[in-house]
Amino acid sequence: MKKTTYVVYLGFIALTTLTACFEVEEPAPSFDAESVKASVQGRWAVEKVSNKLCRDNSCTSNTVAGTPQEYFEFRADSAYVLRTGASINATLCDAYKAEYDQGGVILLSNASRKERFKIVELKANKAVMESTFTGRDPAAVFTDTYYLYR
Repeated sequence: MKKTTYVVYLGFIALTTLTACFEVEEPAPSFDAESVKASVQGRWAVEKVSNKLCRDNSCTSNTVAGTPQEYFEFRADSAYVLRTGASINATLCDAYKAEYDQGGVILLSNASRKERFKIVELKANKAVMESTFTGRDPAAVFTDTYYLYR
């Protein structure tokens, strides 16, 4: 009897220890294409932009506050982005073709670039979008996270 109790006790300890080692991954929010298209329509001010550059397992990051003039404006089939400030030394207004075909993703493209924005968070007055891309150096991976509000 003692041996059975001892084995059950050890089994319980082993099971408890093993289950504590498992990482629980938070489920990614799922957004269908139509709800994203309907929810993002209109003008969004840029609260801040977090930039991250990773190269050779080393990453650097910085955050730039948005200015009152900066915005994203989404329409049914197009989008406009106005960026300004010292970080880009100019005022740029880019027009894009917008595609909302993939759930949780907005694809913006024009003659010079194509950028894929993954929706991280989407609420009535707040949106967080992330864009990951490579530049001329394929070993360098850039991630820009835009924090938008209405």
